[in-house]
Amino acid sequence: MMHIFIPSKGRPYPKTAKLLDEAGVPYTLFVEPQEAEVYRLKAKSNLIVIDKNDMGVSYVRQQILKHAKNQEIGWFWMLDDDITGLYSYSQKEGKLVKDDTAKVLKEAFSQASKTPGLVIAGLDFRQFAWSHKGKDVENTHVCACVLINAEEGWFLKYPEHLMEDKAICLDAVSAGYKTVRYTRWAFATPPMGSGDGGCQALDDRGAEMKKAVEGLLGKFGPEVITPVFKEKLGWWDCRINWKSVRG
Repeated sequence: MMHIFIPSKGRPYPKTAKLLDEAGVPYTLFVEPQEAEVYRLKAKSNLIVIDKNDMGVSYVRQQILKHAKNQEIGWFWMLDDDITGLYSYSQKEGKLVKDDTAKVLKEAFSQASKTPGLVIAGLDFRQFAWSHKGKDVENTHVCACVLINAEEGWFLKYPEHLMEDKAICLDAVSAGYKTVRYTRWAFATPPMGSGDGGCQALDDRGAEMKKAVEGLLGKFGPEVITPVFKEKLGWWDCRINWKSVRG
């Protein structure tokens, strides 16, 4: 059985939920107390209300991870709430083609669950995946469309800052476990900031991203983390030397 959890805020019937409903795939939304009623009016699936409001995306991801561990769930999907489609790489056509949602999720789950030592897997963004021609990228970070092995990854914990996906993948690889980004499957989302809602307000992102980079730099050091300021976006990011993490 596949467990699919979606953190959501400000989008009572989010794009990912619509995509899964159309495919007949069950899922559970995780929402804040202040939005529980409006989600109940529009949601077509299970709903879990977390304990606090306005704590940001890292907090709700940790609540989902905690829920999975408490329920003794092994593997589960954690999907962002604005996914509009899933794709597979066609060797025949030499490109990504839109595919059946349930089929993609099941194939990726099957591949991940039989890989020893793998605790985090995920699909690539459609705009990046095509260039890899279906080749997996191992021991790196994944985000937005992620599979987590909560049983073997019992030690995993999301940090109290942004770049939470990078942080948790860094923890996994530095502990000797595996992560993988599948490029034979991919997902599509709207451009960042182009829609309403989301678990982290964009006007908070500048200061929060700087804080996150400082946190990663302090934990993993300059040999692993290189701060990078993205002028077009107006906030800090970082490059990760994954070879140094892997040893």
